[in-house]
Amino acid sequence: MKKFYFILLSTFICSTLIAQHNSNPFPISHLKVPANATISYDLPPVGDASAIPTQDVPNTIVNHSGNLKATQTLIGATTYDLQTNASIARRNYNDGTNSGAIWTLSLTNDLAAADRGTGYNFNSGLGWGSPPTVRIESTRQGWPSIGKSTSGNEHVISHQFTTDVRLITRPTAGSGTWTETPIPALSGIVHAWPRFAMGGTNGNSIHLIDITLPSGNGGAMVNGIDGLVTYTRSPDNGATWDIQHITLPGVDSTLYAGGFGADSYHIDASGSTVAVVAGRIDSDLALWKSTDNGTTWTKTVIMQWPFPNYDDVNSITDVDGDGMADTVMTNDGKNCVLIDNAGMAHVFAGAMLVFDDVIADPIGLFLSTDGLMYWNESMGANPPVVIATSPDRDGDGMLTYAADYVPRYGNGGATTQPSAGIDAAGNIVVSFATIMENTSSGNPTPGDFSYRNVYLMATGDNGLTWGAPLNVSNSDFDEAVFASVARNIQGSCVDLVWQQDGLPGIAVQAPDGNQALHPFGNNDIIHDCIDITLLGVGIEDINGLSAEMNVFPVPADDMINIEFTSALKSSFDINIYDASGRLVNSRTNLDPVQNTIVSIDIADLNSGLYMINIISNNEMISKKVMID
Repeated sequence: MKKFYFILLSTFICSTLIAQHNSNPFPISHLKVPANATISYDLPPVGDASAIPTQDVPNTIVNHSGNLKATQTLIGATTYDLQTNASIARRNYNDGTNSGAIWTLSLTNDLAAADRGTGYNFNSGLGWGSPPTVRIESTRQGWPSIGKSTSGNEHVISHQFTTDVRLITRPTAGSGTWTETPIPALSGIVHAWPRFAMGGTNGNSIHLIDITLPSGNGGAMVNGIDGLVTYTRSPDNGATWDIQHITLPGVDSTLYAGGFGADSYHIDASGSTVAVVAGRIDSDLALWKSTDNGTTWTKTVIMQWPFPNYDDVNSITDVDGDGMADTVMTNDGKNCVLIDNAGMAHVFAGAMLVFDDVIADPIGLFLSTDGLMYWNESMGANPPVVIATSPDRDGDGMLTYAADYVPRYGNGGATTQPSAGIDAAGNIVVSFATIMENTSSGNPTPGDFSYRNVYLMATGDNGLTWGAPLNVSNSDFDEAVFASVARNIQGSCVDLVWQQDGLPGIAVQAPDGNQALHPFGNNDIIHDCIDITLLGVGIEDINGLSAEMNVFPVPADDMINIEFTSALKSSFDINIYDASGRLVNSRTNLDPVQNTIVSIDIADLNSGLYMINIISNNEMISKKVMID
């Protein structure tokens, strides 16, 4: 049995934050489920870890699919397949010459993962090294971030769970011995789940955020908050730490007593500007920004949660006080912040609808909520807008998924896990994971799941408009998730790494807690360099002729005509992409003299928005067209 989901129109915006009285806009059988509590998945299981099955489920697709595209490189592997509980850490960099990439590595095929630590690979421009089989740390660690300083230092920060957060560093990227140093902690407090960014006027400042270990993981309350995000700074590549674990303004127990949740925050830096975003399903989505390299901060609430310190076992989501529960639009805790070249902050987060109508029950959420939300500082008090949703691949107005929908990733929605980067011209690129309709793992119920793929999309005008999303993992038989975009995009290369295997979901968070539905097995860590021009930005007009290209009729029906009112000087190609980034029609090596008007049959294409790219001499112009 398939499940059908009516599409939420792309014109949906989050100004309608509250849908009154249980008005679920997703008329499907996959309805409200309990929200996950603070997720750690970071302690060895109780009992014998070897008892966890590692064999494949009968009649299933094996974990490792081996599906690599021509431009993709296998740079690593792991059987510990949870790379984050929520937001994506910065797991790769590209400085124009060298590239580095990291991930949480283990090859033991179990949750205990005694060998767990940072997997690392490096490309000096001559190609990636062999996939590593051992971690770079001396002890069991996880949740790494990576960065390179202007002076050439290569830094990794990860946590040794229940003990400390550590800086693993060396003075030269790609070579030399790693040195491990615990980062100073609050007295008697354990910190975990770190994120960091490189910044400062000299590019040698380390800006770190982490969370105090929640009580559910054996930690202690700090300032009345159970899981406090703190900020720490080193101005000199980790030699000293002149700011240690300060509390950001506007963070106190009147708003955040329940804490922030593991990984539900992200940090970015550019010069002296530093930005932090944090949020989860039951708290504000908020931005903290510093323009003096982390010394002082201001807070902006992007999306307000209407119930400070919500007590889900003694309350209902009654926004207007009429005694009836309301469905509330919030964020799913998987967020990202990027500072552009002018110092403005751009924020991305997955959308999530929540609803709590029974006082004794935990808050519930709708995992089918679909929308990648976007906001920047120029939008002021206006709410985020949705810039991407799951693609309607067959154009029938519905999203058709496998019988058991998809496994959950914490409290994440259908389109989620954003990671963003920027090039020297100010073009912003964001990656995200979304669900692929008309895909199935082929497993019997309750394990008949659809897959997720990784997409990229871009804007060349500071978020006013966005190009069509491009499916970069592009496989109907692979689960591609946890993508990380290198912050600084060099030339036309969008440097991207992600995790991929042949089974939907992950073993560390087995679907419905049933390990048989996702046994431990190999997951590929894949690198790709995506040409930014495929995203409709980072391109130049062909001989300045962009204003002299006409496309008609608009909207088009059976035939589309592309007319050049000034002749091109060289042969050219025409590529037409659908809204999911799939190439649907092309013409190659066309003579500019004989083809001043090119007619293309589009009768077989579904209705929707398409992108036409004209390429000549490594330059391109693009035009969007609607097909009826």
